[in-house]
Amino acid sequence: MARQRHHQSAKETQGVLVTGGGGTEELGFVRFAMAESGGKSLLPVYEKSFGRDALGGMDVGNGIQHNQGGFRMIGRRRHRIFYVSRQLLSGHTSETLRAPSPAPPTFAQILQHEINYSGGNLLTADARLGG
Repeated sequence: MARQRHHQSAKETQGVLVTGGGGTEELGFVRFAMAESGGKSLLPVYEKSFGRDALGGMDVGNGIQHNQGGFRMIGRRRHRIFYVSRQLLSGHTSETLRAPSPAPPTFAQILQHEINYSGGNLLTADARLGG
């Protein structure tokens, strides 16, 4: 059976939401969202971040830190509707591997790899409504 989505009006989605937590694997996370309706437009804003521990809680250097945020603006003017969305993200991850090696005495080598990433997008749309 297909899942039906309930679409809420701008009036129903106003307010502020803050969630957060942490534990042994998910070291910490926070999410902030806010939506404000001004007449015939809606402006939701969000930010979310998290940090994860190494695999299985072992100190092997496999952690991650991720941040993401953005906004959407949906508006209506006469017989037109417009939409603007902007998202940004950044983060850091590291990885430590033990690989086979022909070199004695351990016949292994430690490989460390670190990745920094960032990006974003911008989406706009403008449509004429029927009528």
